[in-house]
Order: sequence, then C-alpha cells, then structure tokens
Amino acid sequence: MNNIQLYHDFKTPLEKFTFYIAYNVKEKFNEAKFAAFSGNKAQFTSLRHAFKKAESGDMTYGIDEWAEKLTKEARQLFFPEAILYTEDKALLMLEGSNTPNIALLVDPIDGTRPAAAGFGFACVSVALIELDGINELKTLTLKNIKEGCLVDLNLEFCIWASEEGEFRLTFLKSGNTIDNPSTLPLSKTTSFENMFWEIGLVGRPVKWITNILGELIDSSSASGAFFTINSLSWCFSQVLLGNLDAVVDVGNRIVRDIPEALNDFKKAGKGSVLGLFPYDVAASYVIAKAAGIPLTDAYGKDIADMKLFDTRVENHTSIVIASNKVLHTKLVDFINRKLVSI
Repeated sequence: MNNIQLYHDFKTPLEKFTFYIAYNVKEKFNEAKFAAFSGNKAQFTSLRHAFKKAESGDMTYGIDEWAEKLTKEARQLFFPEAILYTEDKALLMLEGSNTPNIALLVDPIDGTRPAAAGFGFACVSVALIELDGINELKTLTLKNIKEGCLVDLNLEFCIWASEEGEFRLTFLKSGNTIDNPSTLPLSKTTSFENMFWEIGLVGRPVKWITNILGELIDSSSASGAFFTINSLSWCFSQVLLGNLDAVVDVGNRIVRDIPEALNDFKKAGKGSVLGLFPYDVAASYVIAKAAGIPLTDAYGKDIADMKLFDTRVENHTSIVIASNKVLHTKLVDFINRKLVSI
C-alpha cells in the first residue's frame, strides 16, 4: 500500500492531520538533501541551523520552521475551525472566530536534532482537545485530551488513541493495523543489566544527569543498551514496538529537588531551563493510558494535572516510561535512592 492510498484510508481526521505534516516534512527534507548532492547546499544547511528561541525557550532550527508552516496547512485542510498551540509559535488563534470548539496541541517535530541530522528518529506529536470556550484554555490539563496521535518521520508507523481507550497502531509500509494493545510485543525485561533504554539530555547538564543515572548507564551499556536520542514520543513509540524497555528524563526532578543545580541547567539551556513541555508528552500520555504502559514523572506520580498550554518551568515534568510495571517501579525506586543520597 502506498502512502497516498494510506492517507485516504485513515479513520480519523487527527491521523490524517498528523500524517500530512510528517509526510511533507520528510518530502521537503529529501528534496533539500538531493539538492545538496547536486551542489545547492544552502537549503540543507539551513535545516540544521538553530537561529532563534521558541516561546518555550528551546531553540528553533530551520527544519522546525518548515514543520510549522506545514502545521498551518494541515489545519486548513482538516481542522479549519480549530486553534493551534505549537512548540515554536505558541497559541495561533483563528481570525474572526470567537467560538473555537477544538484545540490542537502540536509538536510539529518532537526530535528536532535527530530529524535535522537525517536520522528520522522523531515524531509529529498531536493532542486534540474539545473546548467549551477560549477562556477554558488556562485550566485544561492532560486529562482533558480526547485523542492523541504520533507519526514518525521515517514514515514507519502511525499510533492513535482516544480517552475512551481506543487504540490503533498502523504500519505505514503495509497498511496493517493493530487495534488491541494487549497484542503489542512489550518487553518483559526487569533487569537493569539487560535494559535497552533512553535518556533525554537536550539542555540538561550532563554532570547532574550522570550523578543520578550514571550507575544505570554503566550497568546496562555492555550487556544491554543505552541511548540518548532526545525525542520523547519517538522513544515512547519504541517501547510500544518492543524495541526499548524504558525512557527516562530526570531533568525536572533535579531542578525541583536540588536548587543549586538551577544555574547549570540555565547554562546548558543557553539561558533557559529546558525540560519536558506539555506538547512533548500530551499525545504519548493518552496513548500510554490506552495501551496500559506505565508513564509517570520521576517521582512515580501520574502527570494528569500538567497544564496543556503552560510552558513555564513550574509546569515542566520529568518522566519514567517502562514496558512493564516491575521495571517502572525499580527505576523510580532507584531514582528516589539516588536523590536522597545527594
């Protein structure tokens, strides 16, 4: 099944919206890469250039600008009456509309750096929220999400779920789908030594992260596998697919628990404290709920009360995702012990 045919076969507008962005980001990247091989390197070089800060404080690369434009196009095609909240542009209202009934929380590229490097280890991440009115935005949290969707930039998969527990994993090369999350090939690994896992490090001072997690890295790097990819949603998808056992980001817990670390975080973040923002976790949160995947902050607490449209440091979160409850509990217990000892 080709991608164009699959595009028409998606069952929900949110899947079509998310796929449209991912497919066209991939196409534009390939065009720029081909042009570079033909001697025109300017466009490809611009993809990798971090030229400004987003509203959240994270850096905006050229590839992010492309994705933002495609997000606006996708809204016009699939959700013309929706308002957008995106990573780089923040809240994008509808001109002349006073009564939007849908909001889309979008990270057009979760994994900017691996995307700009051409790896494709990144996702378009979108959460859909129904609105009673624009004034409601400030109070909405993760538990108000109606649907979430992820599509990776290598165009391997589309993962969709709803708050009612509906779940669908579509393999984009074949068009085959999995509707029952109990059939997912989740890892049963519970040993740190054999764990395949990922740590988010963008804008996190490595010395603080390794103070907490260094022992786990050493334990797993030879007989398991340790990665730093810096795309929460893509790494979460790999837990669903059975390729990773866990995803950990302790940055925000360190900020909360160790005040003297704050200046180091600001230095690593080029003046901003970077962490996991609502748009980073929103779609993955509703999908994890539907799939029965343990996803909490690094304290082991549910993050349901995280506000959807607030990128202040106070609203950042840490994360621990694991393929099974035993491993999740062991990871949280380990982090707790290390934080107490520092």
